[in-house]
Amino acid sequence: MSNTYFIQLEGFDKNWLNVGSQQSIRYTHLPYGEYKLKIKVKNLDNGRFPIKELVIIIKSPFWRTIPFYLAVVILLILGGYLGASYWLNRKLLVQKRELDTILKTQESERKRLAQDLHDDLGGSLSILRGRLSNEGVSHEMIQLVNQAIQDLRLISWNLLPPDLMKDGLIPALENAVERIQKSTDIKFTFIHFGKEKYLPEESRIHIYRIVLEVFNNILKHSKANEATMQLLFHEQMIYLSIEDNGIGINKEDSSWGIGFKNIQTRVDNLHAHWHIDTSNLGTTFILEIPYE
Repeated sequence: MSNTYFIQLEGFDKNWLNVGSQQSIRYTHLPYGEYKLKIKVKNLDNGRFPIKELVIIIKSPFWRTIPFYLAVVILLILGGYLGASYWLNRKLLVQKRELDTILKTQESERKRLAQDLHDDLGGSLSILRGRLSNEGVSHEMIQLVNQAIQDLRLISWNLLPPDLMKDGLIPALENAVERIQKSTDIKFTFIHFGKEKYLPEESRIHIYRIVLEVFNNILKHSKANEATMQLLFHEQMIYLSIEDNGIGINKEDSSWGIGFKNIQTRVDNLHAHWHIDTSNLGTTFILEIPYE
């Protein structure tokens, strides 16, 4: 006795399908989702059997799910962020290397120029002074030559202070304060405490140039009448502070912007930390330099 089968896939078939005596059926390209397969049987005697139901769930692949889409979006955002960060860090690294090269070239040229001025032009002026004295030239002329020699020494000293290379940081800064004090009404005070430890020549030059940059800003823009520099030698680091009682710093000023970049480059080379507190009551510059 043969049975006749009727099948309906609820959610896909609109009507019942008569598949005859075939006991299997194939569906292709079904959309993802949940279906209910209904089966009913009819025999020759018109006997009917209860409808059987089978729940079928067709899951979408992981790459078609919302979590996957979210993961892709997150990865794209993360990749973009990492890519932008890498590009920016690379750009900053290139700029830092360029600035380092510029600073090293400047210091090298300063050293060469200071040496040339001292050895060549300074020697020539000294010889000229001796000959003028022997030939009975007027006192005024000799004084002019003496002034030229003094000016030359000052230029050479500013290019590369000999005491910075020979005696260390404290004597060089003392001389710098003394020379600056002679050219301004601002009262400069220099306080140092602790035993000066050895610093590489490059580090001494960086610290010295930073101090001169801050002094220059005080002289040009602060309108202060007092300034104090403290240099403290601790066990693990050097603490430097320069404080004035002026009107504060306008960081948007173009000249200060250039000075800021120069200081930042030298601070980076020292692996140091620095910050500035400024208001209309004055400015405090603080630099903390670890020993290498």
